[in-house]
Amino acid sequence: MTRACTCTEREALDYILSQPELTEFAQQVPSVDFPTVTTRIFSVWNFFKQKHIDISKPCSRNDEAGCWLLEHLTPCNKILHPVDVQLSESKPGLLKFSPTGLWGYTRSEVALLDSLFLVCWLLKKHPCIQAIDLYETRLFVQFPTALRLALAYSSNIKSVTAGGFYSTTHQHHNTFLEGIRPDHLEHFEARYLKFDIESATRLSEVFVCASQLKSVVLDESGLSKKGMKLVLKSLQLCAELTSLEIKDDSLKEDSATYLGTIIRCRKKLKDFALYRVPPVSLQVVAKALKENTSIENLKIGKSDEIARAMPYLANALKVDSTIKTLELNNVCLGDCEAGLLAQVLRVNTTLRKVQLQEDKLTDSGARLLAEALETNHTLQDLDLALNNLSEATVIQFARTLALNASLDMVHLGYVNFSGEFDEELVQILRGHECCRRMHMEWNTAMLNELARIILLDRHDIKKACASSAADTPVMQILSALHSNSHITEVWLEVDEVLDIVTTTALVQFFQNTKSLKSFCWKSPIAEDTDVAGVIRGMRNNDTVTRCEFFSLDFNVEVAEALSNMLEVNTTLYALIIKHAYFHEGAMKVFAKHFDRNYTLSQLQMNYPDDQTPGLYKVLEVQRRNQQLVNRATRFVLDICRDCDCREAFRILQRCDSVVQQVKCVTEGTEDDARKLVDAAKWGL
Repeated sequence: MTRACTCTEREALDYILSQPELTEFAQQVPSVDFPTVTTRIFSVWNFFKQKHIDISKPCSRNDEAGCWLLEHLTPCNKILHPVDVQLSESKPGLLKFSPTGLWGYTRSEVALLDSLFLVCWLLKKHPCIQAIDLYETRLFVQFPTALRLALAYSSNIKSVTAGGFYSTTHQHHNTFLEGIRPDHLEHFEARYLKFDIESATRLSEVFVCASQLKSVVLDESGLSKKGMKLVLKSLQLCAELTSLEIKDDSLKEDSATYLGTIIRCRKKLKDFALYRVPPVSLQVVAKALKENTSIENLKIGKSDEIARAMPYLANALKVDSTIKTLELNNVCLGDCEAGLLAQVLRVNTTLRKVQLQEDKLTDSGARLLAEALETNHTLQDLDLALNNLSEATVIQFARTLALNASLDMVHLGYVNFSGEFDEELVQILRGHECCRRMHMEWNTAMLNELARIILLDRHDIKKACASSAADTPVMQILSALHSNSHITEVWLEVDEVLDIVTTTALVQFFQNTKSLKSFCWKSPIAEDTDVAGVIRGMRNNDTVTRCEFFSLDFNVEVAEALSNMLEVNTTLYALIIKHAYFHEGAMKVFAKHFDRNYTLSQLQMNYPDDQTPGLYKVLEVQRRNQQLVNRATRFVLDICRDCDCREAFRILQRCDSVVQQVKCVTEGTEDDARKLVDAAKWGL
């Protein structure tokens, strides 16, 4: 199935040099300066990067040139940028690509072909790589033939993830699928692709031959009615299938019949998820679930017409003996549907967790569930977050918790408290059961009552959360905390700048508390708030071990206060600073006393733009401090989207002695920066 590359060395070079953007380059550098074609091509691609030239326009000759280059050239550090990939520690063997770099953004200065060299070289040199993630990468669009050859280099690929481009053509998919070797394939994931009937046929052939296939995700795959039939029919033969997720409205009733066969016949299927599926198809699947003997986790979501399938689903769940987790998220659960689910909870003894988030559930529907749980002693977790609930639901579930000792947690999310508290609600809020087993978010109307609860100094209330748009309620909370000797965790979130009186009260609380262990302050960036004063108040605190600041105005004064606190504080082991605005020179000041602290074991902060010298100083201090290194200090960098990742990588390369302890986590996403250190450890 592998096609030979027809592009010769000279043709590849001629094609590259024929680009109009290279006229300036050809005039400036005579051919005599390039003794070999290889060296010249390297220089060409470096020129592309220096000039921020985007070579990402689809072109068959572009693809052939890429094929020739990856077959004949040896990658070198001169053109490879390891920030393009992520060799994950948490998931060993995963090769993941940065959408930012591979889209060719100017700030990343990364050429697409560099990434092509990298995938080829890594698959050749590192047989431990078993998974490749190409989601939202231009490699998939621009070099499908070259990518097919790169995949063919390794026989160890067990997991393939691709997609993210609605603009890709059917030919891209066909070419890419030809490179997948099904003999070792265990996981396949396709998102936002356009599988025509030819692509669907090829995909079904892969599944038929993939005897070890365990997990499949098809998310908006664009499969036609006939294509979906082909794919599902092939999945019926996958005896090792343990997980199946389909998010596609093209799953029609006749296709759902094949899905029902999978549910009945695949005895190893444990995880099953359906999203955006038409109600008729959902009805067919619900009927098949009555014969389920293996599924343990069932997820159904994003369906406004679940009412037609709910009776069949309820009948299946009443007699089911395997499903332990049920998630019905973002569906429309009216009182009738909630009543059917309540009937299930009265008789089902297998379910351990039920999640009903964003289901338009009403207080009356929630009451039906609460009443059913009075007699259900097997369910452990109920999640009703993101529904329009009020204090009536709180009262009802408090009664249920008093009767049901096996229900560990009820998540109610944001509760719309009216502020009119009857005696029963007050007793609930003061009680141990509400604080330990019921999770809800307070609104401003609750803060006065919360302050009164804290003043009671109950030994069983350990956490205080305050969220307000005004200082007065927060001030009441802080005043109450002064007389409380059992609170160990405080989360303070305000929408306005704290005045001097409230800030002073917060400082006094730090100086006087004998029980507080964890403090989290989320506040808008505002210079009027005396953040430095609050931090100075923590200087001599000997109880707090973890401190988190969100949206911090990180100016020089704040940096100085933090540095001085770290110099003398002997109890703080974790300092987390997120979404901070860094003033010029603040990082350098912060690093001043960092090497004198021998207790801090976790420091997490987002990477400050244009403050590389300060960051380098922090890392250098950590390298010199052998006590920190010996205790395997975890230094976390939250890399911002608009920073120069390559510069951070150079810094990490210079800190050889601590590179094993450094972990990088992307700010705002989950996949952008751990590659810095991972790539360094691989010696790229």
